[in-house]
Amino acid sequence: MKLKDSNPEVLSAQADKKSRKGIGTKLCIGAAIILAASAAALTLFTGEIDTGNSLATSSSIDKQEGTAQIDMYLAQAQAQTTKRQTEKTTTKQTTTTVKSTTKKTTKATEKATQPSTEAPTTVTTQKPVETKAAVTYKSKATTTAVKFAAYTMYTNDTLNLRSGAGTEYKKITEIPLAAQITVTGEATNGWYPIKYGDKSGYVYGKYIQKDKPQIKKAATTKTSNTAAQTGKTTAETAAKPKTEYLGSFKITAYCACEKCCGAGASGYTASGTVATQGRTIAASSKYPFGTKLMINGTVYTVEDRGGSVNGNVIDMFFANHQDACNWGVQYCDVYKVI
Repeated sequence: MKLKDSNPEVLSAQADKKSRKGIGTKLCIGAAIILAASAAALTLFTGEIDTGNSLATSSSIDKQEGTAQIDMYLAQAQAQTTKRQTEKTTTKQTTTTVKSTTKKTTKATEKATQPSTEAPTTVTTQKPVETKAAVTYKSKATTTAVKFAAYTMYTNDTLNLRSGAGTEYKKITEIPLAAQITVTGEATNGWYPIKYGDKSGYVYGKYIQKDKPQIKKAATTKTSNTAAQTGKTTAETAAKPKTEYLGSFKITAYCACEKCCGAGASGYTASGTVATQGRTIAASSKYPFGTKLMINGTVYTVEDRGGSVNGNVIDMFFANHQDACNWGVQYCDVYKVI
């Protein structure tokens, strides 16, 4: 432990020392205050300068940024202007192209629609179009029509098969009594479209019926008519033969000329008889020579054969070639005399 000095001189020296120390301290504090104030003033002044510089610098930066933004806006505006001009130019070119194409098309159309001085082709090409449309419409109507169901009928008298529904039309052939026919359509003014063998035409409805008529009536009527045509006497045809119905046959015609029988035709039949009109017929071997067959009320005799005479086919002899041609081909009901 350090003891305090009790010497007066020592104490005086210490007091002086403290006094000097206090003055020095006060001077230091004053100097510090002055320095602090100076420093504050300098700082304030410097701060203003710095602030001015900072403001100037900031203003310069803002100015630069503003200039950059303006340049950017100008560039964008320029780009938009260029784009609009490009679009406008493209639109104008497209419009010009469309107008040009439209103008060319219009000229071509006007040229096509103008009447030609060489030939009136426009009128000629329009009419077939209308005709084609009409044909197409009729074809559709025909397709949708209900199909007619054909049915069988019989003749109740000798009647003519005509090419149209009326007596003013051409006669195609004569259909005998009790012949089977097929009605193929609806009647028109009493006339029915029918098919008889391989021939088609019209017959009057009064002379056809559903049931087959009696052979007795047919034989009597046909015998009288045929006798007048062939020159036979009433006595020869008066006897009514007993018959058996064989069906509808195809009846062709021939004579003794070379056209019908070939070179060397002599007029004799295959059975050795002299061919005679109104009597001689050629039939298949199914019917022996001498078989009696009644056709249209006339009784014929099988006396001849033929290369094309088979099945339900009979070749009827005529005295001359023109009569054979006039007969042509007919379909008739054939009865066997028993």
